[in-house]
Order: sequence, then C-alpha cells, then structure tokens
Amino acid sequence: MIIKTRYFYFLFILIMLILPSIILEFFNTSSYADGLSVVMIIVLVGCYRHISRIKFLSKKLWLTYLVFLGYLLIQGLFGFAPTTKGLLSVVLLGMMVLTAYFSVAWLTNTVDNDVKKHVCGLYVFVLIVGLVNVSLIQDNTSIFPFGEFSHYGLILGSFSIAVYHFTYSIYKKNLITFLLLLIGLSGPNLTTLVFVPILISFQLSARRMINVCLLLALIIYLALHVQYIKSRLGFDVNETSNLSTLVYLQGWDFAQEGLYKSDGLGIGFQNLGTTITLKSQASVKIMSMMHSSHPLNFNDGGFLASKIISELGIFGIILLIMYVALCYKSFFILRNKKANLTKKEIWAYSTIIGFSVEVFIRGMGYFSVGVFLFLIALLYIWCSIKLEKYALLNAVKY
Repeated sequence: MIIKTRYFYFLFILIMLILPSIILEFFNTSSYADGLSVVMIIVLVGCYRHISRIKFLSKKLWLTYLVFLGYLLIQGLFGFAPTTKGLLSVVLLGMMVLTAYFSVAWLTNTVDNDVKKHVCGLYVFVLIVGLVNVSLIQDNTSIFPFGEFSHYGLILGSFSIAVYHFTYSIYKKNLITFLLLLIGLSGPNLTTLVFVPILISFQLSARRMINVCLLLALIIYLALHVQYIKSRLGFDVNETSNLSTLVYLQGWDFAQEGLYKSDGLGIGFQNLGTTITLKSQASVKIMSMMHSSHPLNFNDGGFLASKIISELGIFGIILLIMYVALCYKSFFILRNKKANLTKKEIWAYSTIIGFSVEVFIRGMGYFSVGVFLFLIALLYIWCSIKLEKYALLNAVKY
C-alpha cells in the first residue's frame, strides 16, 4: 500500500508539471492559466485530507495579497482598473495561494526521504525526455510534453539544483552539471544554460578543477558558435535579428514605458497587451520580421519581472526587491555546508533560487507551474520556521 501511495504521488506531481503545457498545445488556449486551473482542482482533491494537519497559515502572504488588492483599488482610482480578465485573474491568484497551502499540508506530513525520491525520480524523467529529444528527435524549439525548450529548461534547471544538493558526491554533482550543460548546448538554449553557472557557483573553488574545466568547455563551445551567441547577446535593437533577444529587450521597454505611462503606479493587473499597448522599438522590429500586427509575448512581457513592473509599478518593484533578498538568502543557506537542512528544505530553497531565471530571463506569466511551485516552496519555508519556533517555545515551557 505504501509503494502504491508513493507511485500515486509521483504521478500526481508529474501531471502537475506537464498538464498545463499539454492543455495549451492541444486545446490551443490563450495562456497556461487554463491548464493550471485544472492542476489546482486536482491538487485540492488530492490533498484535502492533509489540510487539517497543518498548524500554521502564513499571515505574511495573505497580508501581501490584501495589500495587493488595495493597490489594485488605488490603480483603479487613477484610471488603471483591471478588466474582466484581470478580475478573474485576481480570483485565480487567490485560488493559487489556497492550493499552495493544501500542497504544503501534504509536504509537511510527507516523509523526508520520500520527497527526495519524488524529486530525484522526476528529475530523471525530465532529463531522459530532454536527452531523447536532443539526440533522436533533434527539435530545438519544443520538447514534448513540456512545450517550448525554454519552458522545459526552467523545470530541468530547478530540479537540477535540488538534486545537486541532495548528493554529497562531487562526481555526481559534476555529472548533474555536465548533463545540464549538454542539453543546453544541444539546443542551443540560453535559458537552460543560465542554470549551469548557478550550479557551478555552489562549489566553485581552486580545488574543484573539474568545475573549471566544465566552465572552460562552455566558453570554448560558445567561441565556436559565435554567430548564435552574438545574436543572443547582442543588445542593440538595430544590430540584432534574433527574436529571443528582441523579445527580451521588448520586455525591458515595456517595464520602463509602463512606469512612465502610469507615473509609477503601473498600467493595471493583466492589462499588458490587452487594454493598454506599450511602445517599444523592439516590438516594431519583431512585427516587421514576423509580418504580424502583434509582437511576440506582448501579454507576458517575455519574462516575469517585465510584466510585474509594467503592470504593478512601484509595488511590483518592491515585490521584486523582496524576492531578490529572499533568493540571496536562500543561495547562501544552500552553500553553507554546516546547515542541517532537511530534504524538503533543500527542495524549497532550490525552487526559490531556480525561480529567478523565470523572473529575470524567461517567463510564462503569473499562472505558470514555476510560479505555483515557488508559492509552495515559499509557504513551506515560512511554515517550517513557525513550526521550529513553536517547538522551541514548548521545549522552554517544559
């Protein structure tokens, strides 16, 4: 019965990872929100029996959500009210928080070693899918069932950080780094490659020569593929013709234009690309290249920070600063070899760090699997801290 339960939860989490992309692909939906809504219903049904066991609810997150609602009201008073889509998204965002609590309830009451097995098993599955794709199918645009290569890279990179810290073997750590590098170069895909220096930074030292060799291999490969790298890293709109780079530049243009157009308030939740169109030189070039009346990623900004800043203004910048501080703290907690972390905490901190790539490099909007997993990780860390304080107070009393 225990084995069956373990397999059930493994498949349960796997469905969470791939279902939004499958629904987007086969039902041609407008965003990942539809697929994520189905995932949240499945999570609520699957984890409801655990909710009574959770001892704490995070006041921080609910307070942030209430402040967020108040900020939307202020935006509305100044003419930047959310549309029907925005109002429905506010409800969906609240549902995400609630569903994340249910997930944390399950995570809190799951054996630590089982969490490690689930994460490692999912990592192996995602890795095999990528290796089969780049070696046999050789499609550098999408990886079924994860959607775009970049979206696949976000999932693989995040799991790679967790599995990297589950093992104490330097050889296994190097293998995890090498496999991530191999898949990233096989694309090539810059989103996936960004995770490589993140992994290397956890162990970089004079004695880790193998890590240095991996870094040198990356540099040599990039030198041999100058055309691709120049097109991806050339940040001059007039010079580059790479669509990914143009979308990234467009994202920063949207952030700046959104702040300017709204006097710092932001153009309103989910208003980007719907009721309000922001100007961007990169957008003009994208439309010219695509022979389209709409630029690419005009709804999500290309990466999450762009969408947050353009739509939420100063409040969005504050949220991003808070996240960067959390990410910085999480990074050094994982780097600290003396930190006695559980496998659940390792996964949570790894997810928080991996989420930075979705925030600043390649995003999918507010309702992605990455955002959902980030909420679960954040709530778990906050709840686990409260549990430790609660246990300490009881120990002092007795």
